[in-house]
Amino acid sequence: MLFPNNFKKQIAGVFYDKEVGVKQVTVTTSAEGQRKKTLGSVTRTFKGNVQFGNRKVVVEQYGLKNEFDLTITTDDTVDLNDVICYDNIDYVVTDVIKCDTHNLIVASKYGK
Repeated sequence: MLFPNNFKKQIAGVFYDKEVGVKQVTVTTSAEGQRKKTLGSVTRTFKGNVQFGNRKVVVEQYGLKNEFDLTITTDDTVDLNDVICYDNIDYVVTDVIKCDTHNLIVASKYGK
């Protein structure tokens, strides 16, 4: 079912009330070939509905098998393995699922 853009904007205005940052990630390789990720500053932000306690529902609806700590519904997009920051905690994006009216971002604590 397709929803009109004005309906999507109304949803965003009501539910997307938390600000989430997307961080810059730099990968360096040592002379021995070891790769290291370094997190930089937040390069952009987006608004979303951040949830911590809906694991059972997400697993049942989407069949996800990986462990995760956070889900966000938003009309914005991120890429897999992006590092996002919410409430001064960093998370790595493990899944991005397109839904009718939003995107569902699933993430685990960074460095876990």
